[in-house]
Amino acid sequence: MSRRKIALLTRDLRAIRQRGPLAQVMKQYRLTPQDFLVLAHLLQRHLRAEDPAVQGRVLLSAVFETSFEVLTGLDLLRDGSPLRASGLVVVDDDEEHPDDLLEARFRVSEEALNAFRDEAIGFVPEDLRRSGVDRYASNREFLIDLRILHNLYKERSERVFHPDRWDRLHSTPLSPGRGLTRRIETMWRRVRTRLDHSEDRARFPAVRFMVEYMLTEPEMVIVVHLLFKELYEGSAYADAVELVRLVSADEAQLIDNRKLIVPHGALRRGEILNVEAMIEGRDLTSEVHLADWVVL
Repeated sequence: MSRRKIALLTRDLRAIRQRGPLAQVMKQYRLTPQDFLVLAHLLQRHLRAEDPAVQGRVLLSAVFETSFEVLTGLDLLRDGSPLRASGLVVVDDDEEHPDDLLEARFRVSEEALNAFRDEAIGFVPEDLRRSGVDRYASNREFLIDLRILHNLYKERSERVFHPDRWDRLHSTPLSPGRGLTRRIETMWRRVRTRLDHSEDRARFPAVRFMVEYMLTEPEMVIVVHLLFKELYEGSAYADAVELVRLVSADEAQLIDNRKLIVPHGALRRGEILNVEAMIEGRDLTSEVHLADWVVL
């Protein structure tokens, strides 16, 4: 009966056409029907139980019928397994990451939940929608795409640098924001292509600003963030470390991107940013805002 169920599940999975981030994960990590059995149980647990985490032995016993299958099924929960390496399944935050997989508690990740939700409702994010337009007709259209990019950066930052988990290292080889990083890179490629096909791009104020001050793409995102923060929240200030996190995909980039707000960087060399440091010489303790001429 178990073999028949797995055969039916395999057939059904082949008939489903996933889109977006879930399809990319399935293609990259080659998830098996057994992987989906584990995911299905964890998804059901998340939706129907107050505590979404499940002990390893309970999870495998719910998926497999015999002790031998439970024993061999431990490979599905190891660090390097497709489920763990892809970030679809994570060890519960309250755990001390015990080596005993039977004792550890597992849950479906927030990324997996979002991907399943989007698949279920047929949702396609705005940055992944196909567009027949291959050029920008105005500066406004360019700014709209910059705003979409900014929102992707912001979502990734909140996911990767969660304030309640700053002292935890990611136990998988890929960061929690890898799916968003792929979308950011894809979106930037689309923006560059549309700009290349826009004959009037040199007249766009945002393009002229970026070219004149030789700003990189992350630096432009910082400018957009500060601009719309003031417009939407009425606050011109942001913490320097908030800006560094915004354009960083992981801890390594977080360290490297400190250079974006140092005095000899393009943003401060061009007097685009005003920096007010709480401790002299410690740029990450600063409050940052755009110069008046930039906003005007």
